[in-house]
Amino acid sequence: MADWNQSISLETGKSVPINLGDFEANLSKELGQWKLTEPEQQHRFVSEATELFLRPRLADRPLVFRANEPVVLGPGNSFTTYVRSAVWLTVWLEDICYLETPTIRPSDTWFGPPTSDGELCYAARTGLRLGLEEPNAPKNFAVTPLEVVNEAHESLTIAQLKIPAPELSTYIDDDSNLWTTSIVLKAKSEEFAEISAKSGAPRKDVELVSRPRATSASGLVRSFMSTVGLARNQ
Repeated sequence: MADWNQSISLETGKSVPINLGDFEANLSKELGQWKLTEPEQQHRFVSEATELFLRPRLADRPLVFRANEPVVLGPGNSFTTYVRSAVWLTVWLEDICYLETPTIRPSDTWFGPPTSDGELCYAARTGLRLGLEEPNAPKNFAVTPLEVVNEAHESLTIAQLKIPAPELSTYIDDDSNLWTTSIVLKAKSEEFAEISAKSGAPRKDVELVSRPRATSASGLVRSFMSTVGLARNQ
């Protein structure tokens, strides 16, 4: 069975099933071409390449995670959460990407005010939870370690978070679980927060499989209201 970031070699006329969590397909080799068959569509790649790689990539828009319950964060306190997001599958032949397709079709959502300050994002299918639960996540989901620190002088109630998925790298561990760059969000006040990527890999047992789609010119610095949906505590 095919897996992430492994060399796949097939003889002409042979096929192999692909079962990556919620994503199922069939990969076959024909004369002068490869074929990837999903339940509702089919892709053909004309190439004489003898091996093929399937690699994960994060979404091409920011992801919005909504809390199952609003999280109240007191002044000077912090919490760590691990959010999961469905990845895109990319098909590589001879170091060329022939296909990029989401393993789960995401829903569009608008984050922020209904003006130019808002942004079109994807709605994540998993909620915002504290702690890493169910470590054996589906293979088509990547885990993002996120630390939130309240450096403001009053409590904040966090209802949702926006993660800059296009600006994060993707890693794979020894058990083929997917991880992303760790990020830290520091709330400086009600109006401003700083979100930054931690340097290096999120764990010791991982290797890089996909680099970020984009690099922020501002070093991942965002205004608080454009990063976190919150309600002020009275």
